[in-house]
Amino acid sequence: MAEHDGEATVWCLDPGTGARITDRDLAREIARDIRIDQLNPLTPRQFIDIVETIRAATLTGDGAVFALYETIIAIHATVEAEQRRPTPEEMALLGGLRQRAYRMFEDELARGGNPAAEPDLLVT
Repeated sequence: MAEHDGEATVWCLDPGTGARITDRDLAREIARDIRIDQLNPLTPRQFIDIVETIRAATLTGDGAVFALYETIIAIHATVEAEQRRPTPEEMALLGGLRQRAYRMFEDELARGGNPAAEPDLLVT
């Protein structure tokens, strides 16, 4: 949930495209049921980690961004198979891969005219 143009907005991922869509009706519904002090805002890095984890797990395709997703999935599979937590090096690698994937995916959405695309999220 975020504030956009002075109004609360919920961003959802379109399961078919991985693009963000906004839902102001859902934002109003959430706002009725919780207090502002119950919200935990995400940093841009946390947001990107969540979005790219979902995209990697749910989207398929060809191209460079999907190669990054395959690498992310392979690292998670190795960690899970070895029944351990990711090492600090793996965590750093995953974070970097997700940031690159986010930028690539959002750049493509922006080129396609998607108004919700935000490739420069970490630049600001």
